[in-house]
Amino acid sequence: MNDDQDRDATLLVLRGLYKLDDNLTTYLQIGHISNSDDAQYAVSVGAGISPPPGGSQTTTMAGMRYTF
Repeated sequence: MNDDQDRDATLLVLRGLYKLDDNLTTYLQIGHISNSDDAQYAVSVGAGISPPPGGSQTTTMAGMRYTF
């Protein structure tokens, strides 16, 4: 919460891993942020991807990790 500017947000994140074998693991992450009326916080940072003030944003990331 940003008390000085009366802005706050709620961030929820869910992460999961699934081990396919000794060397291979898959992963998935989902994030969602809900901003108050004046807040403009983002789950992911980059040019032009911030939600509008009071908006929300949902992101996902998936992948595989292999160890040698």
